[in-house]
Amino acid sequence: MIAGYATVDDDPGSLRPIRWDTNGTIAVLTSPTGGTAQPIAVNNHGTILGVSSGSPVLWDARGHLTELRTPGFPETINDDGVIVGYRNRLAPPTSDLQAMRWDTSRHAFALPYPPGYTSARAQFLNDHGMIAGYGHKPYDQDHAILWRTQ
Repeated sequence: MIAGYATVDDDPGSLRPIRWDTNGTIAVLTSPTGGTAQPIAVNNHGTILGVSSGSPVLWDARGHLTELRTPGFPETINDDGVIVGYRNRLAPPTSDLQAMRWDTSRHAFALPYPPGYTSARAQFLNDHGMIAGYGHKPYDQDHAILWRTQ
């Protein structure tokens, strides 16, 4: 399965989330009420992860939408349904980020900063609880970070 977004004939002015299944059939996915959504990742069970109005959303393999309603920007989802990403820790225009993990119950948790770090972003995870991303120390370059959650 592949997910993305496209202009749809009935609404040529906006982008709509879509998916292609394994036989090439295209389906328009439901968008949250009053919003748009952008698919980001798909796991091996056909669950599609996306973002809408600064919060994660999920479509199951049948295309049913679930809004997580926790502020944050998801990056990926593993086959267990665990999601990682980040949220803005402080109000703009600051750029401090907090790495986040959403468990299978859809509860959001902040991942801890390594000592001396003031910003972190989770970007990848595997099915063994390892999360990779990067972080920033004041007056220094970005550095890779690995969190172990199991």
